[in-house]
Amino acid sequence: MSKRKVVPHIFIETISSAVFIIIMGLVFLFQQTKEKTKFESETGNIISINHNFQELPFRDKEKFRYIEVTNYPRVFEVFVGKDPGDFTPALEKLDSLQKGDLITVYYDNPEEKDDKRINKLAQFIDKDNMPYFIRGSSANYLSYLIIAAGVIIAVLIFFLKKRGIVA
Repeated sequence: MSKRKVVPHIFIETISSAVFIIIMGLVFLFQQTKEKTKFESETGNIISINHNFQELPFRDKEKFRYIEVTNYPRVFEVFVGKDPGDFTPALEKLDSLQKGDLITVYYDNPEEKDDKRINKLAQFIDKDNMPYFIRGSSANYLSYLIIAAGVIIAVLIFFLKKRGIVA
């Protein structure tokens, strides 16, 4: 009868990692489902709205809009891709906006390490209290996938502990 090899000290580390993954998925999901009023906002006139900004984007320029607004030091990079697999916006009418239009952009602040020229975190854009851009909910699926991965890892490690494979 062969003796099973037990991997020591892996249970606590793996459970800790699974809990961390689940928490990160929940944080990401919470961020994606936040209401418009919970974001920072900036109201100003459009200085420019283009498919590119300086050397950006490095990807398909038809999928991006760069909106420069008075009173805000960065340019908003808004993803408007509609191809399968894209994080498609729920509503997108940005091409009907023009230079000089008064808009309100609801956004998150980018990290300090991010490009100081742009803000990629615009969530909503309104003109005259009418929505012109609403971020899509496709990123919610990524949140659910992250949470599910954490749960699967936790269940698997409990199963392996019960079988005596890990300690």
